[in-house]
Amino acid sequence: MRWGFLTASRIANKWANALNLLTGEADLIAVASRDTEKAASFAAQHGVSEVADDYRSLVTRDDIDVVYVSSPHSHHLEHALLAIEAGKPVLVEKPATPTMGDSLRLIEAAADRGVFLMEAMWTRCNPIILQARDLISRGVLGDPRLFQASYPVRFVAPDEHRIFNPDLAGGAILDLGVYPAHLAHALLGRPDRVGAFGTLTHTGVDNTSVAELTWQSSKGTCLGTLVTSLEGEGLQRLELVGTAGTLAIENFVKPDRMTFTPHGGQPQQFVTSYPPGGYTFQAQEVHRSLRLGRTESELVPWQSTLDVAWLLEHWIDGVRRSADDSHPDTASEDDA
Repeated sequence: MRWGFLTASRIANKWANALNLLTGEADLIAVASRDTEKAASFAAQHGVSEVADDYRSLVTRDDIDVVYVSSPHSHHLEHALLAIEAGKPVLVEKPATPTMGDSLRLIEAAADRGVFLMEAMWTRCNPIILQARDLISRGVLGDPRLFQASYPVRFVAPDEHRIFNPDLAGGAILDLGVYPAHLAHALLGRPDRVGAFGTLTHTGVDNTSVAELTWQSSKGTCLGTLVTSLEGEGLQRLELVGTAGTLAIENFVKPDRMTFTPHGGQPQQFVTSYPPGGYTFQAQEVHRSLRLGRTESELVPWQSTLDVAWLLEHWIDGVRRSADDSHPDTASEDDA
């Protein structure tokens, strides 16, 4: 598969390193960036033969099979639509867009054109996460009762950096919270209720916050908490407690091991190994989907993108309400 990269971002560098490991399976042949010097440096570093003059000229190249979009969240819709309108399959960085409405628009465009589209949530393609899903589906965990995941990072940067810039869809939730949100969805599906509270930075984006989730079923209620922050380092730990045992992943951002402990039994550890970063799993999922002629991935389906966008929207809205001086004690709680 011949890839073209739309922007030469930091995450694009990681992706290029992953693709270069897939000898004979992937070839990165072109990159485009509004910063031509940055694009030229990226091309030299990763052995890319072509630097496109602009985004449109990249997505219309006949020698590109799939386009990867890694611009700021605020520009994902515009840039992914360029590729879709050119009939090119697209892998767009997470979150697919900052809102559920824009994500729906993107998916509808892909469906109308019959073009492959996938949100780049690579952890959903990781063997450890797939193993966790298998244990849950087979009832090994029993009935889920409690889900917890946190992703705090101390982020120091100027106010104009994209993560602090509201015009670029900044904030911890869209940048970090998307990880635990997608994994909660991968393991348990869309929650029935979302409540949230937190704080804002002085630039107006979410800073430290908690989302409270509820899943209802005929087998009972499962409660969940998602935590994210730009103010301090901490563990990226995921834990799911069921009536028959507990699943724990110590680093769900780069999961290479998982422990299942049956109640009253001995811990069982599941381990995987993968090339640095683990992005190769996602690349291979894109390749597999395209070779099968699919417009969406089985591991990161369109519905997961919409459900998580819905969750993130309510999480952000709840934080803003709780941080509003006129509603100091209010948390958002929305029915599905």
